Amino acid sequence: MDEKAFQDYLNWKGATSKDAQATRMSAVRKIESSIEALGFQFADLDEAFAADGFEGLRARIRALRSDALTGGGDYRILMPESDNPKKRLANWSNWLGDYGRALTWREGENGADRFHDGMEKLRRTFIEKMPGFERFSDEEGPLHEQEIAYKREARGAFLIASAAPGEPAEQRGRNVYKSLLLSTRPGLPLGWRTQGAVAQASADLQRRFYETIARLSEIDGDELAELERCARELEALRDQGIETLKRGEILNIAISVFGTRNIHDACWFKARIFDRLGKLLLGRRLFVSPRFELKDFEEYHDLVGRMREALDDWGWSPESLMDVQSFIWVAMSEEDEMADEELTRDAVEAAMIECEAIGVDAFLTKHGFGKPRDYWTRRQKDGQLLPAKATVGAAYGFMPNGKSKNAREFSGGFGEQKANGILQRLGFEIVTAKDMNMTGSNAVATDAVIPPTNLILYGPPGTGKTFATAEQAVRLCGEAVPADRDELMASYRRLSEAKRIEFVTFHQSMSYEDFVEGKQPVTGSDSEEDVGSSGFRLETFPGIFRRIARRAQTSGGHSEGPGTIKVGDRQVFKMSIGEAADPEDAYLFEEAVEQGHTLLGFGDIDWSDDKYSAREAIIAAHRERGDKEEELNAQTGRVQMPFIFRNWMKPSDLIIVSKGNGLFRAIGEVEGDYEYHPRPEGRYAHRRKVKWLWVDRDGVPVSEIYRRKFSMRTIYLLARGELNVPALERYMNSQRRDPSAATSTPDPFVLIIDEINRANISKVFGELITLLEPDKRIGQPNEIKLRLPYSGDEFGVPSNLHIIGTMNTADRSIALLDTALRRRFEFAEMMPDPDLLADAAQLCGVDLPRLLRTLNERIEYLFDREHQVGHAYFISCQSRADLDERMRKRVIPLLTEYFYEDWAKVAAILGDHDGTRILKREELRAPAGLDEDADMPPRWRWSVRHGFGPDAYSGLL
Repeated sequence: MDEKAFQDYLNWKGATSKDAQATRMSAVRKIESSIEALGFQFADLDEAFAADGFEGLRARIRALRSDALTGGGDYRILMPESDNPKKRLANWSNWLGDYGRALTWREGENGADRFHDGMEKLRRTFIEKMPGFERFSDEEGPLHEQEIAYKREARGAFLIASAAPGEPAEQRGRNVYKSLLLSTRPGLPLGWRTQGAVAQASADLQRRFYETIARLSEIDGDELAELERCARELEALRDQGIETLKRGEILNIAISVFGTRNIHDACWFKARIFDRLGKLLLGRRLFVSPRFELKDFEEYHDLVGRMREALDDWGWSPESLMDVQSFIWVAMSEEDEMADEELTRDAVEAAMIECEAIGVDAFLTKHGFGKPRDYWTRRQKDGQLLPAKATVGAAYGFMPNGKSKNAREFSGGFGEQKANGILQRLGFEIVTAKDMNMTGSNAVATDAVIPPTNLILYGPPGTGKTFATAEQAVRLCGEAVPADRDELMASYRRLSEAKRIEFVTFHQSMSYEDFVEGKQPVTGSDSEEDVGSSGFRLETFPGIFRRIARRAQTSGGHSEGPGTIKVGDRQVFKMSIGEAADPEDAYLFEEAVEQGHTLLGFGDIDWSDDKYSAREAIIAAHRERGDKEEELNAQTGRVQMPFIFRNWMKPSDLIIVSKGNGLFRAIGEVEGDYEYHPRPEGRYAHRRKVKWLWVDRDGVPVSEIYRRKFSMRTIYLLARGELNVPALERYMNSQRRDPSAATSTPDPFVLIIDEINRANISKVFGELITLLEPDKRIGQPNEIKLRLPYSGDEFGVPSNLHIIGTMNTADRSIALLDTALRRRFEFAEMMPDPDLLADAAQLCGVDLPRLLRTLNERIEYLFDREHQVGHAYFISCQSRADLDERMRKRVIPLLTEYFYEDWAKVAAILGDHDGTRILKREELRAPAGLDEDADMPPRWRWSVRHGFGPDAYSGLL
């Protein structure tokens, strides 16, 4: 063992402590002295390194660790006295790798200098992109917003998906892949192209692919042999037809899934980025083999481990290799050059002509885009609609010496709004999906203005009432209603995320306090202004009906369409303007709104000088003013708040103005840099120009747009992962007005009440039952407002709020429904539709339409028409086995409930009165002691057969 070379390397690496070096030396010496016991014939470590670069030795140490994890004792070859060898064995393997690098370093490759210089270059780039960064554990700041928060959220979804109990392996794999899918959120490691290619493969290949993903998600950090086996399976799937599984894609999938589970052993991987990283830090590419090899993975593992140690030496405190990956992603990201390139109209028109010639689908595939959801464009008035973002990306390929940009190159700030801006600058029209008169096969046109609607869908169970509410809700929101169910549900989810659709299920315990408003206890810590109080107090909280009514009432215009403001990559700050509960501060908020700026207190020092871009200068200025407080530091409010306001906040960023910790009352877009405007009375001398996008002086619950309550800090960056971005964007745009229009139509909103007849309607709606009538709504001829009992607020129901209810007539007869409610709602009956079962009938080999008609005719004869069985019970049946299972577990239990366990009637309905096909009938013997000769009717035991014969349904056909 060359101890001098090892010591020199450790000194260069930064492990200069004598104890650290002694520990590493001792471990490597022990490995050298145990070479023969470990099963190798090398004379020393130098000979072992020359043979295979320590590949065999390190694999043996991993095997020892695996054995120790299962309770084995083989590890005592190296650690005879240890009772907890797991972590030590992992360290010893890494230190053996360090010794191998020391030998290479000794031989003059100059790898140490290259690594050091490369890391310094990355550090400088990282700091330029993340000014003010201090450490990875910070819960605020640009890095947390751009890299840390969404990774934590994605990993949480990954762990839930991978550990789902009872889920088949294929479904777990699908859920795991989705949790890391790039199209779900920019920055995630897995690509949609492979997902699409897998969807086109055979069912067997799909199953094998997703089962492999599930296996990858379950591998522990030391089970590298299993990691290699999974990579081999992906290679086999490529050879059998999934062509997107190239070398780089297999590395991306295998290492990213493995690293999401084992954040101390690997991290998210992109072959292109790590190829560049290897060249920068090692002078060569990583993963040089044509397929996945463990020796290549170990080199990658050692490299990111060295990087983690370097980050730790800088005082940045990385918590895992996920932080190392965040550092790499930021420092190695390729600059988006699109902003510097001036597209020409000719280039865009050339792209449009190509799209018209080859068709939209082929155009999107060629240039690497998915189907657009919101924005389209045209080459000429009333011409063919073309995808806006894809058109701009393709247009770069029609510039001199240009190259088209795909969807991936649009992430990181160059998205739909950027593309729309380029098209508008060049004089092209932007058309939103909402603007389109979509009359083709994929959509149905809708009216622009829809009068207030109160509708109840009623019928027996299984007739698709809840299913139909999605279509009704999308239509009432003024959207085109796609004929395709998946497209319809995508529209429904988008509107729900924007909080334009709310869904609630009524039940027997539902109350006025849940639905309209009620008192709830809160502690002093729940309020920004009452932090010193103890105990609790009762405050009024709005229920779901009042919350959606407030959204509808404060909507002044369409929140979608041309010119819509998007959150995009902007930073979003929470900010207080004065104390909301102090009447003496009320003028500050009014002044800010009227004059178009935001205000910050915290002293009367002018922070305009460039030197105040550093916290130290702000601290020094306070000292010069006589602030002698010993606790004054970078985190003190008088330092941190001006620093964030002056340095972190940028033009185009968004601010949300709080009203206490539980409400927000304004949203604005920052338009100017920091300004100092001293006041005669002092205080609130710091300001920035702001364009106010939305204002509601009464305030709206923070939960509408943010998952947490606001904290008491005056200004701070909100966590992107906690923001409800669609809802925030709806608020931002809901008070926009078209200057060319005389009036502005507000967004429609829809409240869906499932099982509306299960609650006590009078108790839940209270006095509001009167306000539901269309002519009593706000703005209607007979408008009525009432004063609410808890808050004392005046309240009316907006005309742009529609209400859809569903009612199961088998649960409670429509005749028993509250008469006041019946007068205020329209009713649409939804009965079983046997004709919808034609496709399922072919799959099952049974005439399901006829079966359902017969079943329901008998139910109506013996009971009534409101207790029929709906088509939804059978519509998803894919085989005869599915039909048998559905009858056994869903339909027959429903019939026994309908007829109160009268099995003779159940048998009559099933056409099996003697219990020979679906049911089983056994005669019961009279108990001993009863007169067997007495004239007593026979008694029967009924049960459902475990297996149905071929003629089971003959009595229904």
